[in-house]
Amino acid sequence: MSVSCVTDDKAYAREVGNTQGDHAYLPPETFEADTPCGHYKGVTDQVKMSATPGFFKFPLCLGDQVSLNGWLDNTVTSSRPMNTSDNGIPRVVIVGGGFGGLAAAKALRRAPVRITLIDRTNHHLFQPLLYQVATSVLAPGQISAPIRGILGKQSNTTVIMAEVTGVNKEERHVLANSADRSQVQIPYDYLILATGQRHSYFGHDEFERFAPGLKSLADAVAIRNRVLQAFEQAEAEEDPSRHADLLTFVLVGAGPHGVEMAAALAVLVRTTLRSEFRRIDPLSARIILLDMANRVLGTFAEGLSEAGRKHLEDLGVEVRLATALIKLTRTV
Repeated sequence: MSVSCVTDDKAYAREVGNTQGDHAYLPPETFEADTPCGHYKGVTDQVKMSATPGFFKFPLCLGDQVSLNGWLDNTVTSSRPMNTSDNGIPRVVIVGGGFGGLAAAKALRRAPVRITLIDRTNHHLFQPLLYQVATSVLAPGQISAPIRGILGKQSNTTVIMAEVTGVNKEERHVLANSADRSQVQIPYDYLILATGQRHSYFGHDEFERFAPGLKSLADAVAIRNRVLQAFEQAEAEEDPSRHADLLTFVLVGAGPHGVEMAAALAVLVRTTLRSEFRRIDPLSARIILLDMANRVLGTFAEGLSEAGRKHLEDLGVEVRLATALIKLTRTV
């Protein structure tokens, strides 16, 4: 494998991610950009652009439009020999089985390397549709697939279900915990980190107890169950004055995920749940979408943003902009 181009992390992240930070998490999108390595056309998602020396950058490829040559950030320097296998084949460790990790593995399917892909779960997840699982539109199995099934025909790839807890750059190995072992050393010559991102509470981590994120199948199923349980509890509640509290749903963040979730929840109430209950009126449920910004879908063009807001309001969603959540408590 040739490594022919060294790029500056900060400059690259600023150029492609349109940010002044040292690194950026890029949302899933198709784009084209002129970079220090030339013109790039592809998809970015779940790829950590890090300013830390020793970490690789890997943009996702669309098919075979972009080769790996020149896209690995050659910042790992060590006087130690490479951890090649007994037959001299370089070892590539990929951390993460999301879009980035799978794209990296597939791009190397014909390369003379031995690949180890490590992920905490044994399935690949199509995260953009998690909101549909959370609102009972799709079943979990419809947006996930076994990683081993996806890469099953790649003879140079091994899949391990484990959680990577650390990287030793000097010794060139990652540390991983599995179900029955901990701190297992997995050697590498080339390391690709495609670990994804997690939701942020913007300094209010105490909110996590009450407001779940939406990054995994477990998150989506938990949200779905809580929504349905709220209607069931309201149906069984003898005191009508409590129905309003039980059937009020607040979503914080009017980005793409928040808008999709609010709209899907409103559609669920208007269609599936509308005729399912006898003692309550599901249409009385309140769906409130909050955001500190002055418009929904702030990264979109103003016309699209306004159209999105109008569609939400037509569905009965209460959109409250320029509104910050400062405190969150659970009431009995």
